[in-house]
Amino acid sequence: MDAEALAARNYPELARQLSRAQAERREDDEVFEVENLLEDAVAARASDLHLDPREIGWMLRMRIDGAIVNVLPVDAGPGLRLINQLKTMAGLDPVATLRPEEGRFSYRLDEIDLDVRLTLVPCLNGEKLAIRVLRPMGTWHTLDDLGFPQTETDILENWLDAPVGMLLVTGPTGVGKTTTLYTLLHHMRYSSRHIVTLEDPVEYDIDGINQIAVNNQVGLSFAEGTRSLLRLDPDCLMVGEIRDQVSARAAGDVAATGRTLMGSLHSRDAVAAITVMRKFGLDDVEIASNQEIVVSQRLVRRLCPHCRESTPIGAVDRRYLERLDRAQPETVWHAPGCAACSGLGYLGRTAVFEAWSLGVEDHGLILEGAPEQALRKHLANRGHASLLDNGLRMAAEGVTTLGELRQAGLGMRGQ
Repeated sequence: MDAEALAARNYPELARQLSRAQAERREDDEVFEVENLLEDAVAARASDLHLDPREIGWMLRMRIDGAIVNVLPVDAGPGLRLINQLKTMAGLDPVATLRPEEGRFSYRLDEIDLDVRLTLVPCLNGEKLAIRVLRPMGTWHTLDDLGFPQTETDILENWLDAPVGMLLVTGPTGVGKTTTLYTLLHHMRYSSRHIVTLEDPVEYDIDGINQIAVNNQVGLSFAEGTRSLLRLDPDCLMVGEIRDQVSARAAGDVAATGRTLMGSLHSRDAVAAITVMRKFGLDDVEIASNQEIVVSQRLVRRLCPHCRESTPIGAVDRRYLERLDRAQPETVWHAPGCAACSGLGYLGRTAVFEAWSLGVEDHGLILEGAPEQALRKHLANRGHASLLDNGLRMAAEGVTTLGELRQAGLGMRGQ
């Protein structure tokens, strides 16, 4: 199926509007209304939209299940009107800017309240527009819904029964760390604990929890906000993302007061979180005294259950497993694509998790300044399932593919 036919099938409103506008080349056509754009984006399960400038016009792209898909080329006239519509709705000046800009607006579509966030950046051929489309959380996830293996579920449920110390959720940007933290908060809100969050920004509203948004323009910085929150006498504090020495120091100070501290962090796996906290200025005594749980995660595309099939293992997968020094199966899973998955071979995403509950020996090694390699060897010897171990298990079961694990960075040096 050619690109034009695929677009007409998968994005009917956009294809219809674009065809009419570009065929007639009428500058006064009210085409490409924002509602049409969002309607097709929601139907396609897109999390992000991109209007990438070209020499003439734009290319509309969607991120579906984590992968970028080219949707439609957009002529200069309709594309400029669409960008101006979005700018106006987000409270931005429609005049082209030479500086990056950000804005947001809410939009109700078929009784769904969407939170739409815009980022504009000037490029060589014009303005690039990135659009994040956030849907309401709806029914809250359970740990099973998120894809936690039973061992990891047991670790987190045991911690939720009596949460203490510091829990960190780690991974790169866009892997669902906030969703995991919100799921844990949702389970905690039924308890008798006083829970407060400090977020930048607040992603979803959770009834029964006091959520505060960082606002540097009025002096509510991360550090100042954390100090203020302690005066509210919380039992549990979620600080969103720990991204620098200031936020790491604030998180460490909160945990040292005996409160439960939850946050997210950028690290390549659970053990690497210790190295990051060291680089952010926390000493080994502080880390060993406070760190209780580290969850590491990645998002991978889920193979379409309607068309997945086993196929002989290819050369790329063989080399990948050889490099990891892992056993090589004769067959792997693959999905050629069907109507159910719009020909993509994948349908939705799931997460690969690792949950590390630090024990007495782990704390002792941290106090001794043990490097990542020593900590990983110790965990492997005690039978701990790493992020890579859980990913390979999911690939063997046909949940995802080895290619998705490579794209997610599993098996990188040191893991």
